[in-house]
Amino acid sequence: MKITKYSIIPDIEWQIVTLLLLVCTALNWYFDGFDTVTALLSIILVFYILVVGERKLRRKIINHNTIDRLNDTEYQLRMFYEAAESTPDAYALYDAKDCLVAYNSAYLELHKFAFEKLEQPITYSALLRATAEQFVAEDEIEDWVAQRVVEHREGSGKQVERQYPDGRWLRVSKHKTSSGAIVGFGIDITRLKRRELELSVSRNRYSALTTISPVGVWQLTHEGETLYANDVLCELFAYADQQDFSRYDPFFHLYPASEENHLDSGLLKLLLINGDEPVTLEATIKNLKGISWNVLIARSAPFEGDKKTRCYMLTIMDVTERKQAEKHIRYLAEHDELTGLPNRSLLISRIRALIENHENGGPAFSVALLDLDNFKDVNDMMGHPIGDALLRQVASRVNETTRGCDVAARLGGDEFAIILPNICRMDQLEQIAGRIVKSLTQPFRVDGNEIHIGVTVGIAIYPDHGASVDEILQHADIALYERKRLGRGSYTVFDPIYSSNMRDRKRVEDDLRRAIRNDGELNLYFQPQYNLASGLIDGVECLMRWKNAGTGEDVSPTEFIPVAEHCGLIYELDLIALREGCAQASKWEKMGITGIRTAINFSAAQFRSKSILNRIKSVLNDFNLEGSAIELEITEGIFLDESHSVIETLESFRSLGIRISIDDFGTGYSSLGYLNRLPVDTIKIDRSFVQNASDNHYFEAIVRCIIELSQSIGLDTIAEGIETEEQLQFLKSLKCNHCQGFYIAKPMTGDEVTELLRAQNAGNVVPFVKNTLPKK
Repeated sequence: MKITKYSIIPDIEWQIVTLLLLVCTALNWYFDGFDTVTALLSIILVFYILVVGERKLRRKIINHNTIDRLNDTEYQLRMFYEAAESTPDAYALYDAKDCLVAYNSAYLELHKFAFEKLEQPITYSALLRATAEQFVAEDEIEDWVAQRVVEHREGSGKQVERQYPDGRWLRVSKHKTSSGAIVGFGIDITRLKRRELELSVSRNRYSALTTISPVGVWQLTHEGETLYANDVLCELFAYADQQDFSRYDPFFHLYPASEENHLDSGLLKLLLINGDEPVTLEATIKNLKGISWNVLIARSAPFEGDKKTRCYMLTIMDVTERKQAEKHIRYLAEHDELTGLPNRSLLISRIRALIENHENGGPAFSVALLDLDNFKDVNDMMGHPIGDALLRQVASRVNETTRGCDVAARLGGDEFAIILPNICRMDQLEQIAGRIVKSLTQPFRVDGNEIHIGVTVGIAIYPDHGASVDEILQHADIALYERKRLGRGSYTVFDPIYSSNMRDRKRVEDDLRRAIRNDGELNLYFQPQYNLASGLIDGVECLMRWKNAGTGEDVSPTEFIPVAEHCGLIYELDLIALREGCAQASKWEKMGITGIRTAINFSAAQFRSKSILNRIKSVLNDFNLEGSAIELEITEGIFLDESHSVIETLESFRSLGIRISIDDFGTGYSSLGYLNRLPVDTIKIDRSFVQNASDNHYFEAIVRCIIELSQSIGLDTIAEGIETEEQLQFLKSLKCNHCQGFYIAKPMTGDEVTELLRAQNAGNVVPFVKNTLPKK
């Protein structure tokens, strides 16, 4: 029989039972089946089995159960220790006497330095003291250990976070058992601390950025609830703090940039707290104080906030200054910085709008171009600051003389323009243009100076004089130029015939440019100037004459000189006259003809060049002439300024011996009081005064006054334009120093005047050879 390990009858008992059965078998055989004995033995056997076997069985079962329980406990303990070893958290058990009983590897690693130093048994205080030596000051160790021991023995279960020398952070708790033992747990929270540190740094960085940033930061839920608002945002809305965002509805103060109304404000709110894509837009904040700000709003895509709330982050940047700067830039792009008037760009835009309006049934309109008379002389002689101030006053007067619907603009320099909506009748144009001319003819007071200028106006009407912006402006400019040609200080409305005149002037300009490059076309003539006391020639005026090689015709100075002034060729003509005049004067000196002043006309424009003095010196040196051989004739416009720059320039001329003559005196606006303060030598009385003096008392008085004043301050006088004996005798009676004119002598070539001077030098000529010289 196979006995299993778990049989209910012990092995020794089976041996006894077997023996009894053998005995019973023998007796039964001997007595031939003695049933009584067999029955008795069977009863004894069953009793033994039931009584003794049951006791043995119970003992064996108990032993087996105990072993199983011990095995289970051992297994559980083994599992517990394995779990304690595998966890990164520190575990230790101290008995009631504070001796270390059990611990895991994490605890050993935590106090590695102490374990290497101490011997068993290890107490908690000794372990702490050895550990403290790594990072606690020596004189503070005992206090530190004592405090920790107290906390250890309390075993309150309170969690405390501590950082250990190896840098790890543990959340430590001590628990006292009923036997007085202390169980210590140290949960490793290093990662948690690092995460907290990262979050703290992130929060601090975010807080610092939102605090110092000039941008408002606003966190909203998709329902419009404010979760965060920084100080900048509060200032923009004029809220005291973030709580105000809960008491007020910020969107009530937030409007689209285009229009302020509550409907649009509501739509703006829906736009900012809905949608899945980032949004950027411009808006306006009108805060509690009534201050408006232009802002740029940038909204993020939605993200999940606390409690899985759908949130948006908004930045609101104050762009008020930028918008003002943009507005200012647009203003500068469309307005003249000096006068504040619209510039050419805006003028063209307004004209284009009026043309479109007319095409849609709107009215006709006119455009007037204004060009200031004598402004260049003011700017050159009195300086740019005075010129700029004058332009500002001109702009103010132009605005005063126009209607509210008119648009006045400055095109540049001394050129202005006025758009006249609904004006196309001649009587209306004459009224407005006359008012403008009259206003700008009145004297200006600038920096203590009284300045006189005038204005010339050219007008074009849309659509009569052009179908486009360019045509209207071009034809107004042609009318302006035509008015200048006919005489400044008035206005002219465009006529198609003026276009032909303009083409003629352009042809003159092109031919003149060619003539300057070619020798032989431009020639200098000389008109004698007589001394009225001696009757002898003592000077000549150089006059430019032009025979057009292309047409073979003589071109009048009254035709090409204005063209030269307009296109800037006058500079080159002046220098040609200077060289030719000096060349002729040099010839006369070499011939022994002396004492003849060679008067050369110089435009005021020459004074814009700082090198003019050096040019004159160079020409004089080229012909070996003294400065006294020439006289510069300059129009009186150059004397509108008494500044040191003008006086110094004139004094520089005189230091070379060059005489200065004021040409056409009396036709400009200079004061007679200037004459005794400016370095001039001669006054030339304009022909218009001389020719009208015989039959007009007003002009007679002017001539008399000029001569007497000049004599009183020691200046010579030359009367030009003498055409009659009566005029000659009148000037003699006033003791005028010199005269010139066709009645006395016409302009001559260099050879002709040379012959006349030779004869005079030889004493063979009769003074005033008027009978031998043709009149004009």
